[in-house]
Amino acid sequence: MGILKGKLAKNRFDWILMFSVFILLFIGTMAVISSTTYLPIQTRIIRTQFIAIAIGIFFMSILWTLNYQIFQDQWKYVYVFSFVIMLGVLFFGVVDKGSKSWYRLPFFSIQPSEFSRIGLILIIANYIDRNREKMKEISGTLFPIILSFPFIFLFIKQPDFSGALITFFTIIVLLYI
Repeated sequence: MGILKGKLAKNRFDWILMFSVFILLFIGTMAVISSTTYLPIQTRIIRTQFIAIAIGIFFMSILWTLNYQIFQDQWKYVYVFSFVIMLGVLFFGVVDKGSKSWYRLPFFSIQPSEFSRIGLILIIANYIDRNREKMKEISGTLFPIILSFPFIFLFIKQPDFSGALITFFTIIVLLYI
């Protein structure tokens, strides 16, 4: 099976998911607009929001056509990449609001912990999918928990305690609910 899915059958297109995404985009945009004051900075914030939405829709439309299953065997690379970008922020990141958790790029800043969290969730979901029988035992959940500890440690080291808690509880929900 190649990287592209080819034509999506109409009955395989998840309209509910797409509708939910656009509802959340609308709610988020309204929250940004309503929380900004009527100053020149408001225009910049709203413009940034719309640019981010456009970039997100662009990447979503590309990723939608990819066969995500080819990445299941690549979990080790995803893990290492996620760990390296989290570790790198401790050395090359900038401090913002007391937390050294951002990379400053020429036109924007990026928080690698968000990408790392998604990578970790995908890795653990892949593990759960491939080890359904092991997951029925408590001992089957030890490997994903051990995989999670370095990330939680790096969150605490930044310090980003809310990120550590969100990651920890997300992993617990994935494993036990």
